[in-house]
Amino acid sequence: MVKLTDKLLAAFSRCNVMLQWLILSLLALALYAPVIGNSFVNDDFFVLKKVCHDKKLNISGFFRPLSDITLYGNYILSGFNAAAFRITNILVHALNALLLFHFCKGWRWSENNRQALAVAGLSTVLFLTYPFHNEPVVWILGRASLLASTFAFLALAIMVNKWPLYWKITGVSVCYFIAMTGYESVFLLPAIICSWLLAHKAS
Repeated sequence: MVKLTDKLLAAFSRCNVMLQWLILSLLALALYAPVIGNSFVNDDFFVLKKVCHDKKLNISGFFRPLSDITLYGNYILSGFNAAAFRITNILVHALNALLLFHFCKGWRWSENNRQALAVAGLSTVLFLTYPFHNEPVVWILGRASLLASTFAFLALAIMVNKWPLYWKITGVSVCYFIAMTGYESVFLLPAIICSWLLAHKAS
């Protein structure tokens, strides 16, 4: 069983990024299949009316244009079809799991490649299936935190890759400011990055 898992992880790791996203998206869609057909809930109605019908991005003091623009894009493509909005959230959740995989894989916390890959795979599966993540995935307005997470994870993946330092700083900074247009709690990202740099005695 362990050898089979190792082979599957190694094969997944060698796949092209789009294929990796497709695999994780299919897993996420299967996991969330029971709720895809559900209707809008709670504040969805109010926000969708403001964003899609009234075309207003600033809602009751909340300015989260990244989320609102994608909600409007969903509306342009599918109208007020709750399933289409929810499928988009699920695909973003799968993308976040993939970015986490690449961050864990690039971390190089262990010289043992098999062990590092196993932790990356386990982290990805736990992130994809963890019940606490249900709310931002199945609640349409949860897209704000999903998209903020996307750019936060992208910043972390850039931080551990082999780009020149200048491009790393630029990439991480751009991702951070885009993430801030999604959900404000991502303001803690620089603290996470500084902690990682200090732990690795990096510049």
